[in-house]
Parts: sequence; structure tokens; C-alpha cells
Amino acid sequence: MPYTRVELENVEFYQEFIQQLRTKYLAGMAALSENDFRKDNVLYSFEDIFTGLGIEDVDINNSLYTFLNELDWSKYTTAELLAAKNDPDIVLLPDVIDKRKKQLTVNNRLQKVYIKTNNLESIIDRNITELAEDLYTDELPEGMANGDVVKNAIAEDTRKWRIEGNQKRIFLSLSAFFGNGHIRNDLKTFKMSILKKIPNGDPIE
Repeated sequence: MPYTRVELENVEFYQEFIQQLRTKYLAGMAALSENDFRKDNVLYSFEDIFTGLGIEDVDINNSLYTFLNELDWSKYTTAELLAAKNDPDIVLLPDVIDKRKKQLTVNNRLQKVYIKTNNLESIIDRNITELAEDLYTDELPEGMANGDVVKNAIAEDTRKWRIEGNQKRIFLSLSAFFGNGHIRNDLKTFKMSILKKIPNGDPIE
């Protein structure tokens, strides 16, 4: 019998699995924080593991996030640092730099002001007809309901989806599947010809 989300809070192997995911995620965050959250000139964004919100609002006094505080001793000379090391009566206080601010980008330049002219009309096509829109099925196939997790009947196809709002949302990884409180026994199997009739929703990470 599958576990409910409340029951999973007391399932030891599941909690160990979740803790491993959190530890790996925080390790990646800590490593990138040493380089202003950038890798190969790409800015990486992270979320608070407790709230799902951005890390700009995390409690940096929490032991899990202490790496977000950087101690800056640069205002002291080498001689001052060495003296404090050898004399316990000398107390030096470093500046504390909040690394979270390095996840934010600030534009210091004013945006260009465009005046509506014939030239501008030639550059911007205001007659856009192919606007993005979300598609939903009016009725789900027999045996399927919103909240179900489903898979293809072909065993070699390892993809999994959750049905929400009359759409199917694919799990981007096995970790995403288990991390959202699902287990294999929850899965319902349908032919791909049936699954294709259900519009795709946003993926689940």
C-alpha cells in the first residue's frame, strides 16, 4: 500500500533519500558561491530548501547556510593579523560580506527611450498572431484523474508524468519523481496513443 505524504515524514529510508538530495544541492550552492554563483559565465540561481523561495530571504544564521557569509579581513595588514594571532588580547573583527547579493544583477544604465516613428514600426512587428497559449484537454481518458502519476505501457520508456489541470507534467528526473512524494506503486500505465492526447504542462524538476 503506498505511503501518504504525511506517512513519508516518518519513513526512514525516504527521509535519508531526501537528506542526500539536500546535501548534494547545498554542496553545489556552496561551491558556486565561491565564484559569485557563476560557472562558465553563467549565473546560477538557487532556492531555499525549506521554502522554495529565492535564497535572498534565507536565514543565514541557520547552520546549513553559514557559507553564505564571507569574512573579509582585507582591511587589516599582515602585521596586524599576525599580531592578533600571537596575542589573544588583540581582537580583530572582519567585515561580513553577504554572498547572497552576488546572485543579483543590477543594471546601472538607463533604458533607451524609443519614440514611436515609422522606422520603429518597421522594426517591431505589432501584428503578432502566434502567441503562446496553454492547452488543456476537456476530458481526461477513462481511468485517469488529476493528481494521478502515469507512465507509458512500453517498459523501455522510463518517462513519468503527473496529471494536473487536465495536462500532463513530465518529471525531469527520477529524483524529481521521488522528491515530490511519489513511489512506483502510484504509477498508472496507459498506451502512448492515449497519453499523446493530453497536452503538456510545465515540467516538474
